[in-house]
Amino acid sequence: MLTQYEHTGSPPDRKGKTRNHPPHPPLPRAPRRPGRLAPDRLADDPGSDARYHVRTSAETLVDRSEFLPVDEAALIRAVYGEGVAMTMLARAAGLPVAMIRRRIKKIVRRLLTDEFAFVATHLAQWPPITRRIARCCVLHGRTLRSAALELGLTVHVVRRHRDMVLTLAAGSVAA
Repeated sequence: MLTQYEHTGSPPDRKGKTRNHPPHPPLPRAPRRPGRLAPDRLADDPGSDARYHVRTSAETLVDRSEFLPVDEAALIRAVYGEGVAMTMLARAAGLPVAMIRRRIKKIVRRLLTDEFAFVATHLAQWPPITRRIARCCVLHGRTLRSAALELGLTVHVVRRHRDMVLTLAAGSVAA
């Protein structure tokens, strides 16, 4: 005689009960992404292919990565400049792929903000303390508290200067 476990094919839970339904069928696989086009094919007609915009934003990310800390810039250049797969980076670093993807997504979000572009273009025009705070808070993505510790300033001073920079950035976007 078959036991209930052998009949259903599912293991018992903590209370010793088994599920009365068969196991779920496997989920369908996600479609493969199309391969990347060569840059010379993309440059022929920018308006005809949506992948052209992906290529130009990848170039933007690589260009803006010069303002990032060294480790973050290396990640962006590897993924968007050289086309290294995130799985390969995760394997090389010995980290989960999800962690690498999350980190790159966070960096890309910061790179594509209007504030980042504004600070990157106007950084040289500001006094040294404002420049250091803007680089730390906006370009490197530090919190007020960690920026204050890193720069040896109070949180109040960092907040004042960062708010001034963000107000200037908002004013330039609105104009």
